[in-house]
Amino acid sequence: MIQFGQKGPGAKLYHRETELVAPIQMARAKTVEWMTLLFCPPGKTAQPIGILLLDHANRLTVKLKPKLDCDDDAVLAVWEGFVEDLHEEAGGYRLVRGLEMTGSHVFQVSPRQIIEAENLTQVLNDLYHQNVE
Repeated sequence: MIQFGQKGPGAKLYHRETELVAPIQMARAKTVEWMTLLFCPPGKTAQPIGILLLDHANRLTVKLKPKLDCDDDAVLAVWEGFVEDLHEEAGGYRLVRGLEMTGSHVFQVSPRQIIEAENLTQVLNDLYHQNVE
């Protein structure tokens, strides 16, 4: 509360309620590209199994299904190797480009889409729920 006015006996005192507001630092939205990772077993319909987010700093953020629904041991071995590659890959762009250009017939990515994101984790979870679950 701020008080102002004259001092002394009989003086009027005025006051005004004020609210002090600190400036809020808003997170800047980042432009990111996202793709759905698809499992395409031979002779069956493609199944979405994950979301890949690629930002302009070449960072890849990924959310995958915890388990691949497949009975083929060879495909499961490829899947396990792919998941390890995701964790070891130094550049997200290179990995995504490799999937786009020379990805196997079993694992593919959808065309890239652009989205503005302030909170990558929240966007990743939202896209996963909308496109994979």
